[in-house]
Amino acid sequence: MIRKILSTCFVLALTATTWAAPVIADDFSFTGLLTANGWAAHSGAGTQAVDTVAGLTYTGHPYSGVGNAANLDNTGEDVNKAFTAVSSGPVYVGFLLNAQAATEGYFLMLSKNPIDTTFRGKVFITTDGTGDYELGLTMGSNTISNKTSLNLAFNTTYFVVLRYDIVAGTANDSVSLHVLSSGFPGTEPASPAIGPISDAAQSDIDPGSVALRQYNAAQRIIVDSVRVSTTWAETVPVNVSAFSID
Repeated sequence: MIRKILSTCFVLALTATTWAAPVIADDFSFTGLLTANGWAAHSGAGTQAVDTVAGLTYTGHPYSGVGNAANLDNTGEDVNKAFTAVSSGPVYVGFLLNAQAATEGYFLMLSKNPIDTTFRGKVFITTDGTGDYELGLTMGSNTISNKTSLNLAFNTTYFVVLRYDIVAGTANDSVSLHVLSSGFPGTEPASPAIGPISDAAQSDIDPGSVALRQYNAAQRIIVDSVRVSTTWAETVPVNVSAFSID
């Protein structure tokens, strides 16, 4: 009995350590428009408004299959969710991604609070010419110069983490991207799929909002379980059910 109590305390402590409260945690546990549920339109308000579809599943993710997911399937409304601006260190955005078609463009990014037209850490999707797709990343440019070489499969869910690093100085912040097809490393991998990259032509920001973008009528992108935080541990979930108590 004592062993079970101690084991339970250990799991609870582990949960508190590895899954602390992110600044945003949205599993889209609602049906209907995002703008009626905590998100705000910053472009094309009401035009092909962003709504929800069935939630995504990813083995081991503790919020897999919880609620619904954001459906980015047209050109029109773009939405964002604000958080208290971060002025030092890293900012992480973790999310589940399932693409059904790849028409090149960026679909997720960071901005200020309140949001303006300064978008940073733009996450792109693009075809790779082999029947699969790749993700791209820029600091702020609309032209992809850095992309994955992972042969990502359509209709498959991936766990993606965007990292924005605030660096002392001017126009020298950097971004990087992790793409996971399974599991959750307890510590951040030393080598991301892309980056870190910086761009002296792009101004720095204090990230204070995360945004979803609709840019093409042919895009078919589903985003779920969005978490914004300042540490890897707060962004990458640990499924405590994997721990047994004998």
